[in-house]
Amino acid sequence: MNSMNTQIRKELLALAYCGLASVEAQRVGRDKPNAQAHLQRAEEHAKFAMKLLPKNPNVLASAHTALGVAYSNSKDYSRATDQLKRAIEIKQDYWRAYIYLGQTEMANSKLDDAIVALEQATTLNPGFEYAQYQLGQALRRRGEKTKNDLTRAAEAYGKAKKIAAAHNELGRIYAQSGNLEKAIEEFRQALSINNRYSDALADLAWYILEAGQTDQQGLRQSLEYAKRALDLEEGKPSEWHKRAILGRVYLEQGHLEKANNEFRESLRLAPNRSQSYYFLARSLFKQGRLQEARESLIKMFQLANHEQWEKPAADLMQEISSALQERDQIQR
Repeated sequence: MNSMNTQIRKELLALAYCGLASVEAQRVGRDKPNAQAHLQRAEEHAKFAMKLLPKNPNVLASAHTALGVAYSNSKDYSRATDQLKRAIEIKQDYWRAYIYLGQTEMANSKLDDAIVALEQATTLNPGFEYAQYQLGQALRRRGEKTKNDLTRAAEAYGKAKKIAAAHNELGRIYAQSGNLEKAIEEFRQALSINNRYSDALADLAWYILEAGQTDQQGLRQSLEYAKRALDLEEGKPSEWHKRAILGRVYLEQGHLEKANNEFRESLRLAPNRSQSYYFLARSLFKQGRLQEARESLIKMFQLANHEQWEKPAADLMQEISSALQERDQIQR
């Protein structure tokens, strides 16, 4: 009996060290300035656990998984996949290792391998919503050119009912297919789960306008969502995008100087964003500032990533050219 109790205590201690290794592994990705120190501690805790019980499959699988997460968060994907695959070899039904393996393969742009791992995770634990969400993410990334993958991604997101990001991504799939009513419904569902989810707020602000809901109520709602999204992202890398969306709302409301200010601030934060140049040109065109609008579009066309806005920008450039010609004729 004493021997059995000792063994149980030993296993609990080893698993506790695995838990400490997992905590440090997550901190590798979250605390960048101290990432190396967290990585070292993760390695120390995991190796101590394995040394404590070198033949216990639960301990070994947990320790190798913690190491895999630590290496993945430090972008050492080769070592990460090696550790996670070792965890799966030791414990073939260890669904957590399959999730982390899928995430690692996805981060390394190996989408086919990521999907295989995440499908196995959802097979082993179909009720774990985070696995469904991650499977949706991998399928959606691969599905940019494959309609079947987008359908499967939507199905996976639909099984992650308590995850705000899953509803938001599902909304974007609906928007991509032109079903804006369903898209807005999913964005609102995401917001009901997390009312501080800035992507849902920004998408609602944008797609309310895209859906043509530009009456007084629609514009008021869109403005509220855009402002809330900006408040949450101010000072963060995506602030430029939230300002561009707010600028578009002001543009639709007819507050053109406010729109110009937001677009220019967006471009100050991210000078190579074609979206901001295009909408700044639209706002300037509405003000009759034709030459400035033209210059904004020329800058947009000089960017390498302007394809998304190329067609509407070309149409706007044509309108500007016609307006300039008409103005010249009147002045003569």
